[in-house]
Amino acid sequence: MQNKFYLLGYIALFFLSGCTGLPLNSNDYPVPKEISKGTKEYNDMIKKHEKEIKNHVIAIGRDGDLRSPLTGKEMPSSQYEDDYFINIVENIKEYVRKKTGGAPELLIYIHGGLNSEGGALQRALNNYQLIKNSGKYPIFINWRSGPATTYLAHLWRIRQGEKSDTALMTSPVYLATDVGKSIINAPKAWLVSGEHLIRSLNKDKITTDLDSQIKFHNDSHPDLVTLTEGKGRSNFFRHLQWAATSPFKIVTTPFTYTMSKPAWDIMLRRTNTLFYTPCDLKKTPKDSHCDISPEMEGNEKSSAGIELKSGNGALYRFLSALEQDDEASKVKITLIGHSMGAIVVNDIINLGLNLTYKNIVHMASADSIENFLNKVVPYIDCSLEKNKESACNNGVPVKFYSLYLHPDNENREVSAEGFTPSGSLLTWIDGMFTIPKTVLDKRSGRWDNMTRAIELIPPVGERSEKQNDIKEQMSFTIFNTEERKAYSPDGLSKLGINIAPQDYGKNGKVKCLYSTAQKHGDFGDLPFWLQEVWEGSHPTAQGVCK
Repeated sequence: MQNKFYLLGYIALFFLSGCTGLPLNSNDYPVPKEISKGTKEYNDMIKKHEKEIKNHVIAIGRDGDLRSPLTGKEMPSSQYEDDYFINIVENIKEYVRKKTGGAPELLIYIHGGLNSEGGALQRALNNYQLIKNSGKYPIFINWRSGPATTYLAHLWRIRQGEKSDTALMTSPVYLATDVGKSIINAPKAWLVSGEHLIRSLNKDKITTDLDSQIKFHNDSHPDLVTLTEGKGRSNFFRHLQWAATSPFKIVTTPFTYTMSKPAWDIMLRRTNTLFYTPCDLKKTPKDSHCDISPEMEGNEKSSAGIELKSGNGALYRFLSALEQDDEASKVKITLIGHSMGAIVVNDIINLGLNLTYKNIVHMASADSIENFLNKVVPYIDCSLEKNKESACNNGVPVKFYSLYLHPDNENREVSAEGFTPSGSLLTWIDGMFTIPKTVLDKRSGRWDNMTRAIELIPPVGERSEKQNDIKEQMSFTIFNTEERKAYSPDGLSKLGINIAPQDYGKNGKVKCLYSTAQKHGDFGDLPFWLQEVWEGSHPTAQGVCK
């Protein structure tokens, strides 16, 4: 985490404004060492890379509308939006025609919650060329998921899932209610946080349980679960930090417990509007506020075979434009979703579009186990049908990869210098933002949860109509506890990533890439487009970011 005192000051300000406690990492918000939106440096970056941004970035607004990735403003017209998608599709086709040495692929990356517009754009610019060099054409889906914009939408804009003209007038009541709930819920918040602390204290038991879980799963399916190499690390300073900040947690925990949940709810809403906008659900056909694109009047089949009307969300429109092009629609796709981005990935494969997905990659998925079992597993299953006519995914077996933090890191992650409750964002979602009815309602991106659900995945058994066992198409990788090291240019060359030393590092064109994830926000700093990383077979980095 860069410039932690800045982040601490930011979260203190955020706390006083009623948006307390959302975990912030260096990837989540544009801290001073990154390029902040609106600065001269940021504007110069936009001007220099305007073409690349338009070719690789789809920026989506709070209601699912396409936005200019250069300015963040609304597109002038539906025709302008259509032209934007057509430009991307044409560039994909050009890349496919020019690609030599192996079949080209399309990679669609969806970031998670708590990402700023500037941070998401920088990630795209840092990595797009490296991904292209690996044989994949990257598309970055940048959606509005910042902590401030989502909580303020709860106060000023959204009521019961819909835009409200009276929301601004009633916002003081909502803010006062949020504060009041935080105070009333304080005993419960302390209890939940204390129980989480007790469960996560016994590191030896966590390690023993993890080893036995991996052995159990791999006994029936070798190499199903991989624990990356790790030399361990001392947690002395983490324990000391926790003890020193404990008095402050007594104050911050109740507000974190209660006041962060509305922001989570708005983020969930925005994962839906990527596909279906408020205008798709308008109350009257003649709603004057809605300008529906005419080519989206057709129907699509969901994976369950039910015909649904196509949505006007920018992501749905892009995928439909891709599907409607005879050449581009044949390119195999890798879908990668980090955190809440995995929720979006799961919704994409459920649309029933005539596209072919080669790989589905979850990085610390914020979706539930139930959605994993009801969306991902059936899709893999139907892609394995021997009868191509009845198989989904054009009869191409899809591979699934899921990446995890080590349970000790998941449970003990430190945010805001330790002044907020310990644990990753996923532990906060399970413990504070949701009320799970069963384990199936918990996050599939936490290994403690997923290990209990893997055995629910059905085996092939005697079903001769299947090409393979579902689990044979899956890989689960857990990043061991270790010091977070950065790759050197020489280390990256072993992965097939060639970067000139002068272009790499804190002040280079390409930010440092790491071999491990030790916090929830670390996954975006991995070479996340490489299969070796998904499988946990990539070499360990040895250096520091310079």
